[in-house]
Amino acid sequence: MPLIKICPVCKKQFKTAPSQNNESCSLKCGAINKWRNPEYRKRMSDAHKGMTSWRGRKHKRESILKMRKTHLKSEAPLLRKNGYVYFYSPDHPRQSMGRVPEQILIAEKTLGRFLKNNEVVHHINGIKTDNRNSNLLICTDSYHRFIHAKISGLGIIIRSNPERDSKTGRYIAAGGRR
Repeated sequence: MPLIKICPVCKKQFKTAPSQNNESCSLKCGAINKWRNPEYRKRMSDAHKGMTSWRGRKHKRESILKMRKTHLKSEAPLLRKNGYVYFYSPDHPRQSMGRVPEQILIAEKTLGRFLKNNEVVHHINGIKTDNRNSNLLICTDSYHRFIHAKISGLGIIIRSNPERDSKTGRYIAAGGRR
């Protein structure tokens, strides 16, 4: 049996189920109603003390136009937060937002064909940016999971973003014991 209530914010009548116990007619009115409570306002202000406000940080028109031109269509490699290097290739079957991981492009160039849906590229030394042919292993998804399970079972640490040796410029060895 639905209950008929009146929204405290917009004063409209709305139906709700007894199990839902809604106090307002919509999410927007619910948020407004929450902020009317002084305890809620205090708790939220204490939780965000010291944080910079997002308001007022707008990009200039020139920078927006520049980002639109260069963001996805740039031929330069892009290092994403996940540690992989991506290249712009909008026609590739495995593209995401117009970009493809570099290790996939290198593996496909070596094979002379596109990778199949169940094939993945594994970095042998665990360094995601080390995309040499000798460091890449093409395997099935299930075998890839098996490799990582064995590595974690042995207690070997594989660094995703290792440091470089300042003298030689080479990556520091990724393997090690916990």
